[in-house]
Amino acid sequence: MKLWILPNIRGQFSIKYYERRYPLWNSFELSSLQPLEFSVSIGTCEYSGSFDSDSENILFFGEPNLADRGWRAFSGFFPKAKKLIWKKGMPKLPLHREIRSDIWLFTVSFYNDFIFSANDFPHLGLPLNLHPSLPVLRGVGYDHIPLIENHPEHGGTLHYMEPRPELRLSAADGVDTGKIIRIKSRELSPTATYGDIHALNQQIMLEMLTELCRQMLKCGSVATAHREFSRESDENGFMWNDRYIDYPALEQMIDELKQSDRDHRVFNHNRFIPDAVVRHAGNPGDIILNR
Repeated sequence: MKLWILPNIRGQFSIKYYERRYPLWNSFELSSLQPLEFSVSIGTCEYSGSFDSDSENILFFGEPNLADRGWRAFSGFFPKAKKLIWKKGMPKLPLHREIRSDIWLFTVSFYNDFIFSANDFPHLGLPLNLHPSLPVLRGVGYDHIPLIENHPEHGGTLHYMEPRPELRLSAADGVDTGKIIRIKSRELSPTATYGDIHALNQQIMLEMLTELCRQMLKCGSVATAHREFSRESDENGFMWNDRYIDYPALEQMIDELKQSDRDHRVFNHNRFIPDAVVRHAGNPGDIILNR
């Protein structure tokens, strides 16, 4: 369930909530109510639908940097799934149309910065995102900030996606805020370069994607997967940081660093950590690390 309280020009409030009744979000609106003078009964979230390796109404959403390897891993488990790729700067409207062309059992958003609109969510089914950073970093900069700020570890986060509120106070509202299911973290060498962390973050993302696909196939239904993820999320208790980094903030941080330390490791695209080439081979979804 999602609830928004929207002020109107008369100083009254329009109350809209979305109730999750798989496969659609049912929208209800109560308008022209005075603040705090309302009562809404909300039903429980229901997820249903079975799937296997032959299912077609499954959506993989990626971006060019890791799309080929990600899709090879994903399609090893779900070869008939739909693949959509978005590159920063591309028009979004055609992709929104593709998303809304079907009702997907589940959607896996993988290693990309595309922000789904509220109107996409009725079509996404179980909406999952693999974010290439730990919860301490929302937004972008996952290959830069850990180096600039000397973080002791890096990693990835699997979490639910949720619709952005219609009334937003900032660009950060509703981005990387969904309930966290799990994380995968690794120690970050104090000598790691941008080239190192870029490759290592991609490696973690591919590992998490393979683990997710294997778990989904074992679950066999959206309801079972949702129960397992919810239980895991409650047990782990991971929370997002309030801090959000967008592209302008990241660019400013990098520009300032160039002025003070042009030899900083974040500008070094060479790789000094032993090669970790990730490729898809063997059984569906297997990832082999050649070191």
